[in-house]
Amino acid sequence: AGQPDLLLVRVSVQALGGAIAVTAAATTSNTANAIPEKEGTNAEGEDVGVGASVAVNRMDHDVTADLQAGTPITGSATTFTVGAAGNHTTVTKAQNGAKGDDAGVGVGAAVTIGTSDTLAFAGSGAGTLSLSGNAAVNATHLHQVTATSDADAASSSAAVGASVVVTVLD
Repeated sequence: AGQPDLLLVRVSVQALGGAIAVTAAATTSNTANAIPEKEGTNAEGEDVGVGASVAVNRMDHDVTADLQAGTPITGSATTFTVGAAGNHTTVTKAQNGAKGDDAGVGVGAAVTIGTSDTLAFAGSGAGTLSLSGNAAVNATHLHQVTATSDADAASSSAAVGASVVVTVLD
């Protein structure tokens, strides 16, 4: 994957008594489905039936709120907050099956790979800031991942149904 989207703004802040907040937030939803065109149906063959589905879901979710060191902030403020929030949902589903008189082979594989980070940072600033309330630096992160695989096989002689789910998140 390429570089994440990044917005870098260099500022000088003269606080006039209100709240100061640097925030970043992202909500994402990723879905990958590999299922037969007519869900619930299996591939069929007179002698051998083979049906396979592979779903691959690849994502990179990075959310960062960063007040870099050396940012000039002066004056007075009620509160000072640097906050980041990431809320992500990932669903990967693979389903298939097969039926044959002599052999039936059904395969379903769901693969989910990605990174997911939420960070908040406040470096030491240049200048003097007087606060009448609280200062906080916080990051909240939620990533719900669901991966399912289903494979059916039917035959009067030999039938193999294999389901595989692989999830790797960093």
